[in-house]
Amino acid sequence: MLKNFRKLNWPTVIILSIIEIYLLYFVVRPFLQQDLLQSWDMAGHLFASWFVKNMTFPNYTGWNPFFYAGYPQNTFYPPLYHYLTALISFLVGLPLALKLVNVGSVLVLPLSFYYFARKIKLSASESAVATLLMMLPIVTLPIHSGGTLYSSFFVGLGANALSLPILFFYLGKLADELDLRNLMVSSLLLSLIILSHFITGVMAVAMAAIFLLYRNKIESFLFTLAHFVITFLLCGFWLVPFFAYINYYGGTYLNISMGGFISLPILLVAMLGFSLALMEDDKRLTGAFLVAMVFSFLLYFVDFQDYKLPFHSYRFLIYPLIMVMIFPIKMLFNRQTNRTKTIVLAVFILAMLIYTGKILFPRDALEAARFYTCQPVNINYNQLNIGKVAGRVAIYNGDILPHVHDLRAFVTMASRCEALKGLFVESAINGPFILSLHYNTVRGGFVWGADTIPMEKAQYLTFNPNVLQKNLDLFNVNNLLVNYEIKGLPLEKRVKVEKKKPDYYLYKIGSSKKIELLKYPPAAVEADWVATIRNWFCWEDRKILVRAPLPFNSAASPNDRLTVLKQSPGGDYYKVQVEAKEAVPILFKVSYFPRWKAYVNGKEAPIFVASPYLMLVYGKGTVELKYGNSVFDFIGWGLSGFGLLLIVYLFVRYRSKSK
Repeated sequence: MLKNFRKLNWPTVIILSIIEIYLLYFVVRPFLQQDLLQSWDMAGHLFASWFVKNMTFPNYTGWNPFFYAGYPQNTFYPPLYHYLTALISFLVGLPLALKLVNVGSVLVLPLSFYYFARKIKLSASESAVATLLMMLPIVTLPIHSGGTLYSSFFVGLGANALSLPILFFYLGKLADELDLRNLMVSSLLLSLIILSHFITGVMAVAMAAIFLLYRNKIESFLFTLAHFVITFLLCGFWLVPFFAYINYYGGTYLNISMGGFISLPILLVAMLGFSLALMEDDKRLTGAFLVAMVFSFLLYFVDFQDYKLPFHSYRFLIYPLIMVMIFPIKMLFNRQTNRTKTIVLAVFILAMLIYTGKILFPRDALEAARFYTCQPVNINYNQLNIGKVAGRVAIYNGDILPHVHDLRAFVTMASRCEALKGLFVESAINGPFILSLHYNTVRGGFVWGADTIPMEKAQYLTFNPNVLQKNLDLFNVNNLLVNYEIKGLPLEKRVKVEKKKPDYYLYKIGSSKKIELLKYPPAAVEADWVATIRNWFCWEDRKILVRAPLPFNSAASPNDRLTVLKQSPGGDYYKVQVEAKEAVPILFKVSYFPRWKAYVNGKEAPIFVASPYLMLVYGKGTVELKYGNSVFDFIGWGLSGFGLLLIVYLFVRYRSKSK
């Protein structure tokens, strides 16, 4: 891999140096010196890395009790970005570790483009120009789809940025001879991509299939099969639980229809480049254009919502945009005898790019398209530790863009309190309900990633205080931290959250308990659960619904008592003592997930899903709730262990053959 960088001509050195100097001065320098990691998703990823470091390490996943009534951290989000940040943070601290991962990803990106271009047989000068062109959409487009500098440093999509250079090193490696060494290295690289970012992983798998199968040889088919099997084994520890629990994915299956507005121009340019490469027998570019063509085609026709895949389809946009930028290389370097054809092709490409730009981006976005410079937008926070609070807390400071996650993430890290809303709504089965509750509680705020549930038919906001209080109590929300005064609410304390700004107000808005005995038999619902609980969420009726036939018809009496004996700091273990004459329903206001196990007097007991997705257990005496590994986790770890042994075996075979 390094040999492609050993003998660089002067034009190549100059072009690559200009790119790196630009990145260092206009992006890396202000990011390292000034950015406080508050913008958009950046704060949420900082929190996730903090959680891995302080709560789960050396494991990559665990139960996160701090948002959305709890969710399995890094089960539905690839773990490498957060784990790598947490690992580096033991040496340099958490904020700097996150910055170093983001900076390293971006600085390596041009080198990965150059490596890829060299591997598809472009000369050093052609590869340098290709790198420059491929960096243009990365540097100039102010879009949220991931991969661009704007997405990485302003929106905070660092995991996407981490996966992108690995992707192009991987694609370049696939152009090598299909031997044991390539099988090992390619499988390791693809595993890193999948564990970094799921969208890039999907792209990488499809690109690999196209590149390898395009060779149209039995050897390439067998290599592709072995390559994908080994990669699945290596990633089994994450992929097996991911697919096993996909029904507990909490986000909306959002689809932004793009059709001809986005994909058709890229598709036409890619088809033209592919056809021209075939006619001229230019094997250097056929694979690259084939990839761009196929994925523009997929982007055009596939509605991911129809297939219930957890994708935002617009996130695929950056990949064909990068690939299609190789096309002008043919115009610049190929010595074509027919100048008329060259001029026609150049005009066609220009027209398609203009058309794509005008349709794809609104006018204000096009006017904002320029070489990106990092300009952090920071809030001068002061006191983020609000002290110990009873119950969960809703936190709101107006969600003034781009500060939509930072206050909640920072207060939670400083106070170790359980907040209502956070970044990873897709990981939380109760996400849609809690987003709606947050929106209704503060009468506004930034909501993204899941459907909100109107509490009245014609609007998102409910003006029925009984419905609102029912759901606040349902999720054990007893506190509200806001930056404005609310008359009529009992004030617990004032907190100087921001320097040189008025105090924040911490109000008491409830007195519910996280674990309580139900003094009525819950109602069983056996059909249309989703529709039923969405309607129930909007009613005043507080009676809990349960998704199953119930073995008991009992309820707690006024004399029955519940005492909390233990609750772990990480919220993954609860132990209570129930004094009752018979088994009674106990509601745990914690999100349901199959990794939870219940024990009554030491014997495993069933957990029932309570409306909307909380947990209910019947019992008396000592009742425990434990979160731990499931059979799917053990299967996944076993497959990954076997995959590593297979890599070692292939390495030994390769070394013995080399000798």
